[in-house]
Amino acid sequence: MACCICLLSTAILRITHDSQTVQFIMAEGKAAGPRSHCGRLGALGLRCPNKHNLLFFYAPAQGVVSFAGLAVNSANPRILQKLFPKKDLTSTLLACSTIGTGLYLYNRPHMQSAPTQFRLSYSVYGALLFNFGSLLLFAVAKSYLPENTNLATLVGLASCYSLVKVGTSYLDHIDSQLQKE
Repeated sequence: MACCICLLSTAILRITHDSQTVQFIMAEGKAAGPRSHCGRLGALGLRCPNKHNLLFFYAPAQGVVSFAGLAVNSANPRILQKLFPKKDLTSTLLACSTIGTGLYLYNRPHMQSAPTQFRLSYSVYGALLFNFGSLLLFAVAKSYLPENTNLATLVGLASCYSLVKVGTSYLDHIDSQLQKE
């Protein structure tokens, strides 16, 4: 996933408005072709990769994946230790989750009218509060659970899902109030 994001972020996008085609000019100078692949991506629930979608769709999606990994790692650290025995990925997962959350908050409709410096500070604040608060919740929940790694993993994933679902529902509600005004 990270390799995909790095590959896409290193691509240079050229959008021509007259023919509505998108071409990727990679480092080797090869073009990927017209926008026809975007229709196939839409059928899968994905978006055509451009700068905006990379920042405000794919990075937050990768942040959710990192948040789920952080929840599992907090609840049952042995899982990631088995997959990556020489690396502690907690900081990486936390950073990716925080960046994804921050970009998601920054692009919400209710933030559009705020000046850039306030949008940035509100997004950083919200992302840090959400991720570090969740990390604290994961640690407290783990201390109350019995020594059952499967149960801990399930509780970690369930709490991750719940926190993301409640958070997005809350932001959708705020955005809907903006539309009523």
